[in-house]
Amino acid sequence: MQFDGREVALGNGEVRVRAPDGRWYAAPTLVAHYVAVHGYLPPAPFVGAVLRRAAEFYVLTPAQLTRLAMLSIEDQLDVCIRAIARFPTREPAELAAVCTQLRMRDFATLHEMDALDSLSDQIADACWETTFAFSNDEVLTDDERKSRVRACLIYVLELASDLGIDAAAF
Repeated sequence: MQFDGREVALGNGEVRVRAPDGRWYAAPTLVAHYVAVHGYLPPAPFVGAVLRRAAEFYVLTPAQLTRLAMLSIEDQLDVCIRAIARFPTREPAELAAVCTQLRMRDFATLHEMDALDSLSDQIADACWETTFAFSNDEVLTDDERKSRVRACLIYVLELASDLGIDAAAF
């Protein structure tokens, strides 16, 4: 299901949240489907608690996602690279080299570089995610490309936020 511009898996678990009064609420993840398709309205304290909790998880607002989606592919790649370049690392020279390869879209050389091996798993994952989203190795429809790029932007910018970087600055 799409939620605030994100792909959300349903039917795989349970939502548990605590309301301000201290009560715990639980529902299957499919509650989102019941609300969207069948018009079900959960209790107001549950809805409020879910929205407060979601605000803690999702760094990017729907408005920010819309703004990012309106950028060109090259500008979206630039956003990812600028965020990755600010990730904290003990190996700034290696990170700079990787960002240069990403900027040049030289993904083949990036795969051969040892620099990625010296970076943290989080940084390496963000680089691979960016390579996957922006590579032209696969023939994709415009919608498939937009979906990959959107997922990459969300991943990289929310990881940036997790690392203490202001994701809204991009």
